[in-house]
Amino acid sequence: METFVIGVDRTDGSFGFDTLNIQAQGLGIRTPAPSSTAPPFPGDVWTVSNAGAGGLGPQNAGDVTGVNIGTNATGGTSQRTFGIAFETGADINTQQVIYEEGGGIRGLNIAVEGGQLRFGGYNIPNDGTTPWNYQEVSVSVEANTRYTAQLVLDGNDSATGEFRAFLNGQFVDSATGVGVLYDHGDNIGIGRIAQSAVLGGVNTSRVTGAGGNDFQGDIDKVVVYNQLFNDAAFDQVNSFLAEGWLPDQGIQYYIGSDSRKATATLIELLEAVVPITQDGFSTAAALEVLDSAQEKSNRAFAELGFFSSRLSRQNDYLFGLSDSIDEGVSALIEADLAEESAKLQAFQVQNQLATQSLLITNQRPQTLLQLFN
Repeated sequence: METFVIGVDRTDGSFGFDTLNIQAQGLGIRTPAPSSTAPPFPGDVWTVSNAGAGGLGPQNAGDVTGVNIGTNATGGTSQRTFGIAFETGADINTQQVIYEEGGGIRGLNIAVEGGQLRFGGYNIPNDGTTPWNYQEVSVSVEANTRYTAQLVLDGNDSATGEFRAFLNGQFVDSATGVGVLYDHGDNIGIGRIAQSAVLGGVNTSRVTGAGGNDFQGDIDKVVVYNQLFNDAAFDQVNSFLAEGWLPDQGIQYYIGSDSRKATATLIELLEAVVPITQDGFSTAAALEVLDSAQEKSNRAFAELGFFSSRLSRQNDYLFGLSDSIDEGVSALIEADLAEESAKLQAFQVQNQLATQSLLITNQRPQTLLQLFN
């Protein structure tokens, strides 16, 4: 760390200095997730992890307390953070279900169709709170590519809330008019429809075989929390999903949310660009990271330029102040010498006057004696 003087002030005859401390930044690296199989926070209501054993194939996961059943006693579920790590297959146009919970009247789901990753949610009947119809947001995905996806339910009793969709920790879009999600007895499906689901606003059943709606890619992890997270905690959840799944270097793994990207070091941003020959390379993500790195560099250079100019002005001021002090001290010395010289001259005059007075006094007796002669 270097310390620079950027200001000076004088109070009661003493000088005070304003300083600037500049510490080297940009060499930090991410802190790895503590585990690739255990969620980073307690309180998850459901976690399924592949742990590198070949992926979670399409399956009927049954009922899970706190996810699709067992929430009505607490007024349903109005807050949920749901995450999944998956890899698309060669076909991203056919409708394929990655995850679904619910049935024909209420539920949440994530599916691939028409080159889009689609996030949907709905709770159509009146369950004691305002119902809400099917809502959906979507984002483009590429074939044979690994991703993490998060669906955040943030509803309320009056159905004026929203759910938010994220891909690789990056906010995609949100849907408004979202309320509470209540129990739904139809089972949970991983990579398939367990019993039925509303996809794109249409009540859909499972179709197997070629051209069916089973997911043709791979699924690594699923985690569900009935709560919301701040940005830092959300990034940790995303890192858990990405650990051992996404490339070791990738914007998905290093950067996470927009707020984390804004605070990431320059080295982290540059290292976030996946090599073009490595799985998971994304031209859009690479350009986004490079743009962020350039913006961060430009801001850093602008700040350094500002402080450099300020330091230069303060340097000139301090040199001028030093010259003024030298001149002032010289003037004081000259003033003191002039005063002492005047005092010396006055003393000499007084001495001469005293001598002359003494001579005159000594001459008086002789004058008197001359009068008697």
